[in-house]
Amino acid sequence: MTISLKNLSKKNESKIKNLARIYLKEITRKKTIKLDDLNKFIKILKFKANFFWIYNNRTKIGFVGIYYNFTSIRSCYIRDFFILKKYRKKRKGTLVFKKIINICKKKKLKKIKIDILRNNRKVEKFWISLGFKKKMKSYYYKINYASN
Repeated sequence: MTISLKNLSKKNESKIKNLARIYLKEITRKKTIKLDDLNKFIKILKFKANFFWIYNNRTKIGFVGIYYNFTSIRSCYIRDFFILKKYRKKRKGTLVFKKIINICKKKKLKKIKIDILRNNRKVEKFWISLGFKKKMKSYYYKINYASN
């Protein structure tokens, strides 16, 4: 099992629509997603974040958007971390997070921030298991450069 992250090029917009539609249905709990909402979401991912496909071997299983803050805080914000349901609870998310940590270390970042929607206890438990600490409404992870 090999997990990898690959950048989405800005010209591959059509490839993200199916996964984005599944993701938006899940987080909004709606059966259908308006095309306008889908296009707004894709625009955010393409232009405001470094967007990565998540692959399990050669199969696309999700995506993640990472926003970098290179001010004195030197941090990033993980947005829209999504893995298809059939690949969850199989340690894929943990492996993806390890890849994200490696990206952050290469950029010499100090912290990672996430927000969790709607008191989702399963998602909260996942991020806390990885070492995130809750501070107000957000969760933070301090990057440890002593370990890999």
